[in-house]
Amino acid sequence: MQVFATFNDKDTASTIPIIKIMTSKAKHWFIILSTAILLFGCNKSEHPVPNVSFQARFDLMLPQYSGELFMANRDRYGNRAGYSGIIVYRHGPAEYSAYERFCPYDKDVRCVVTPEDGNLTAKCNCCGSEYLISSPFGADIVNGPAKYSLKPYKTRMEGMNVLVVYN
Repeated sequence: MQVFATFNDKDTASTIPIIKIMTSKAKHWFIILSTAILLFGCNKSEHPVPNVSFQARFDLMLPQYSGELFMANRDRYGNRAGYSGIIVYRHGPAEYSAYERFCPYDKDVRCVVTPEDGNLTAKCNCCGSEYLISSPFGADIVNGPAKYSLKPYKTRMEGMNVLVVYN
């Protein structure tokens, strides 16, 4: 891709690639600056929970999935749900949030979050970090050493009774 500059004088208009009219020193700084922007400009911190592709279906008419909150490692068809399992919170009719149980602080598959009494928060069994799972805006940290909220997963309804959780 070339960037062009147009010069107009009395008699002619000419278009010249801008890199040709730059001095040698200016070209050098232009290249360094462009490279720096490409390398460091889009640096975004990645969530520490491993990214797994999955799609799990839950029949909300079954008793284990019909309450305000449920946890699952697999759906009834054997499909994996999340990396270390998921927590699903029902906010209202057909309105659900799903979160990874893997603790983003400890980064150990044995360290998972479990809902506390009242089902508003979930706590890690290793570091003690607590997350607000009852919010429809994400499972933010309430207490503890964690720096990341629980990883959210997408949800959608299929018909009236099947909840699909996916990444």
